[in-house]
Amino acid sequence: MAEKKLVIWVEGNNDEAFFRRCLTQEIEAAYEPPVRFEQYAQKTPNLVNALFDSLKKSGYYQLVFGDIDLCQCPTQMKEALRKGKFKTADATQIFVVIKEIESWYLAGLDDVGCKTLGLAPVGDTDNLSKEQFDALQPARFDSRVDFLIEITKLFSVERAENKNKSFRYFAGKFLPRRPEQPA
Repeated sequence: MAEKKLVIWVEGNNDEAFFRRCLTQEIEAAYEPPVRFEQYAQKTPNLVNALFDSLKKSGYYQLVFGDIDLCQCPTQMKEALRKGKFKTADATQIFVVIKEIESWYLAGLDDVGCKTLGLAPVGDTDNLSKEQFDALQPARFDSRVDFLIEITKLFSVERAENKNKSFRYFAGKFLPRRPEQPA
């Protein structure tokens, strides 16, 4: 078991649900369980900065995730986060989701998973917005949350790495490499 404790900072509920349901097992292979999650969108910059510094002093390694939003590039978004709520975060601790977390959800589906959910096959998700994601949701789902949960049941890290560049970048930098499967 790893000895380092981890906090993952996310914007809100959908982001936290993604990490909890799709990546916790892989993350806990590299860090001491349980992984701690903090949502920052609804917190003031002063509160986030104070909590970030306190957790750092307590020995936690921290990763910050943010959607690219209206920024032109990941570097610009990283700087925006560092100027606001994460003043003491190192740029290597910040990952930018392109475009939004919903693009990472869909990236993990293969054609069979898409068909199971009632979707057309989904290819590259690098430019998928929240609004486009919402338009794809089949009417059979009672809510967006139900749709997201069903996607996570079919999610594959390997597929997501092939369909979304920002997910591939994050996985390559952070997720432990999986051993080759025997033929």
